[in-house]
Order: sequence, then C-alpha cells, then structure tokens
Amino acid sequence: KFFETTRTGMAPGVKVAAILIDLDRFKTVNDHHGHSVGDQVIKAVADRLSNLLHKDETIIRMGGDEFVVLLPGLSKPEDAGLVANRINRLLSEPLSLHETSVVISSSIGISVCPDNATDSQTLLRQADGAMYDAKQHGRDCHRFFTPEIQARAYSRLTMEIRIRQALDKQEFLLHFQPKIALSD
Repeated sequence: KFFETTRTGMAPGVKVAAILIDLDRFKTVNDHHGHSVGDQVIKAVADRLSNLLHKDETIIRMGGDEFVVLLPGLSKPEDAGLVANRINRLLSEPLSLHETSVVISSSIGISVCPDNATDSQTLLRQADGAMYDAKQHGRDCHRFFTPEIQARAYSRLTMEIRIRQALDKQEFLLHFQPKIALSD
C-alpha cells in the first residue's frame, strides 16, 4: 500500500527504490549461538537500519532475516546504491550482544520504479533476483536488477523443470566407463 500511494503521488522523473536485504549466513548464527541470539541480531539490525534511514524512508521486515527498505523520491537510481553501501558498512560492524559479539554481512538487491517495474510485487521480485545475484557474487555486496539477472534466473528455472520432468519420465541413461591401468 505504501508503494502504490507513494508512486502515484510522485512528480514525473522521481523514482522509488526497493532495497532487499538478506543477512548472509544467518543460519550459522542461529546454529552456533542459538535462536535467542539470532533474535537479538534481528532486533539489532532493525534498530541499526531504523537509525540510518530518513523519515520518508520505510523499513519492513519481510520475515526471517530479510528486510526491505523503500526509498521514495530518488532523482537517480545510483542514489539507492549509495544507501546500500551505507547499509553494508553499518551491518558489517560487530554486534555486541549480552554475552557474545557477532559479525554479520548482508547481500542486497535493488530494483527501481518505474525503471524496472511499475507495481510492488514485480519490484520486490526483481530486488529478490538482484539479491540472489549479490549472494552468487561473493555476498556482502549489492546488485541492481538487470534484465540479464532475470534471464539467468529464468534459464535456471527452465533447466530445473526440464531435469525434474526427465527424472520423472526416466529419460536419463547412465553410461559407465571404467578406467583401468594394466600395470596394477
């Protein structure tokens, strides 16, 4: 609802960015320190993000260890990249929790309206694709959505579907060629 209201009330040429943040290796934090520390990390991240943002910017916890930051009123998409850099730097600072210190990083995907999408669902889906691209390129970074990211994701999904169908139809044939050395 925020997105639709903000987008329709914008002046021509003004953009809205969705920044999707996923904490890298958060499962390791839960596994190593326990879920209570994981909960403290989520709260600390939310606090840090809230303190970083301006009053017209919105932060939403999507669930688990994912957050979305909505940046209305951008004049150019690159400004969202500057915010993403600040978020990465801020989140990489150690978190001092009751009995332990935790270091995390984040992978961030960015999609911009109206450049990439004109509705909130598409904007978030594209930011999600860009975030997974950031994870594949080493984590602790951000990526902007591009049509190439979407094409790679579509290609992977198509291949996965075809492999599952081939498995169901038993269309794979295994060939085995032993390698033998006569000396032993």
